[in-house]
Amino acid sequence: MCVTGSAGKAQDQLTTRESQCLRELASGERPQRIAAILGIAPITVDFHLRNARRKLGARTREHAVAIAISRGLIPRYAYSTSPERLRAEA
Repeated sequence: MCVTGSAGKAQDQLTTRESQCLRELASGERPQRIAAILGIAPITVDFHLRNARRKLGARTREHAVAIAISRGLIPRYAYSTSPERLRAEA
């Protein structure tokens, strides 16, 4: 599955995992923690964030988050899906 922004350009298509990694990053999670939340290896998180940066034409991970938010690819107010954070907010 791919997530496409309002412009719908091919380079804007992010995979589900790329979007999940960006969303968790936007919520303040570090790559090690994102890996634990998603049940993948930290190197895989780096892979997805690197691919998202390339697709979005971003220079940094933070720049990729800003671009993804501005294009509507991830929610403006991203919240971590971490079980601990969800329990704390309940």
